[in-house]
Amino acid sequence: MKLFEKMKAMVKNGQYKRIYLFGIPILEIRKEGKHKKYIFVLLKKNGAIKCNSNDLIMYLKVNRTDDYSFWCLQEYINISNILKAKFIIICDNLRLEKMILKRIVFQDSHINFMRSYKKGYNKFIKSIASPFWEKAAYAHLTTFLHAQKYKITNFWNIDADDTMFMLHERKTVNILKQAMTIANALEIDVFSLDMHTSRTSNISWTFGITYTRMSSQMMSTIFSCKNNQWFSRYKQYYSIYNFDLYITYLRDEKKLKALCFYPNNIYFCHYAYISSPFMYYSIYYFDNGRLYLPISKVTNEKDINIKIPNDVIKIDIGTSEHEGKIFLDKKVLHADFAKLQYEKFI
Repeated sequence: MKLFEKMKAMVKNGQYKRIYLFGIPILEIRKEGKHKKYIFVLLKKNGAIKCNSNDLIMYLKVNRTDDYSFWCLQEYINISNILKAKFIIICDNLRLEKMILKRIVFQDSHINFMRSYKKGYNKFIKSIASPFWEKAAYAHLTTFLHAQKYKITNFWNIDADDTMFMLHERKTVNILKQAMTIANALEIDVFSLDMHTSRTSNISWTFGITYTRMSSQMMSTIFSCKNNQWFSRYKQYYSIYNFDLYITYLRDEKKLKALCFYPNNIYFCHYAYISSPFMYYSIYYFDNGRLYLPISKVTNEKDINIKIPNDVIKIDIGTSEHEGKIFLDKKVLHADFAKLQYEKFI
């Protein structure tokens, strides 16, 4: 570990430097035009990021250090710029934080990191998540707690290190905008991309790409759990439990309105499955009420397609399957994909 380390991020408009002492961030230097700002990170409370209640926040949760993780994060950083949203990177790994500063291109010097809130929430987390899922549960809970603290009314909670829409960023933004419009109109509390709902025949709702509308009762509803007895309802399906399944329970008890959406004629990649025994779950294709898993043709020699439940809401922005295949081929499977972001910067 270096005694003193200075990290300079790639910023299109301005400058950003982060100073580390014994691996711990102590100082941020942000420069825009002629204005330079010094922020003593060591003295700043975790999550003390200036937000207005009407700001649209994108919480980008990361913990992976694979190459694809930086491709995905870059996409969501770019998307947040187009959406004019404020992004906050939730990262509990200082090594990964430094890697992000080295590999991601930022629009300006407003780069915000925070760690998961953990102190005082251990008992609650154990009641809603098995040990394997506790870290993820802390990160999910942090989005709600931070939003409550700063009176944020709407936010996206995104697994930003292993998910990607196979679309141009501006078209992905159109999907997100439609999802927000639908959620606001139908007063949906948590509205998430269908990553597991169809696959589980609507048994389980999941986080992943989730839009949340904070209400005055949201936190009291979430913290209503006192132990893990709620999980008995799902033991016939699962051997372990997590925050996603707990939200499912609140949905089934009609304490929260939790629904899912799917983008029609869109390919979607969940990279976490690529190196797992469930590789065929890594690429999804949504098409008019059916979910297709294209890789299943290779791994299982059969075409797996699943009926999407009727209450999963379709979002159609007029894209074609061909468009998704072009993106998949040229920008994901192509060997030079990692260079594309640097070419934009240069």
